[in-house]
Amino acid sequence: LGFNCVRMDDGWQQCNCSTRQDVDPSLPKCPDLCFGGLCTFHDRAGVPVIRRDRFPDMKSLVDYGHSLGLKVGTYLNNCICMEAGGSATHYEEDVRWMTGLGFDGVKIDSCSSAKNVSRWAGLFNATGKPIRIENCHNGWPDFKT
Repeated sequence: LGFNCVRMDDGWQQCNCSTRQDVDPSLPKCPDLCFGGLCTFHDRAGVPVIRRDRFPDMKSLVDYGHSLGLKVGTYLNNCICMEAGGSATHYEEDVRWMTGLGFDGVKIDSCSSAKNVSRWAGLFNATGKPIRIENCHNGWPDFKT
């Protein structure tokens, strides 16, 4: 008995309480829940921003999991830093970020706007790397994608 896969959940991202698509250190951070699309965890280029006080080296964390023979997964479409609306949907950037760090799987939650699992699957499949997708559409309101 044992396990071969670990996945982190919400809380890895640096949340910004601005509707602007930049994670500016001078703007207020959202350490707790931020609903209604008033937040972002992406920089101006659409790349997810890691909360470095909790995860100073995400790539090393993923590599360490792999060194133990584990598949390592992450979490997207976050609830703690809920993004809503088309301007906050960064499918391609999230996929590049995730596969660039070496993640093997992802839980796609239902809290933000990027709910098109077929689109996620197509983008992950295009990388050529097998990615396990956990679809967690658990009854939250459906934002336009």
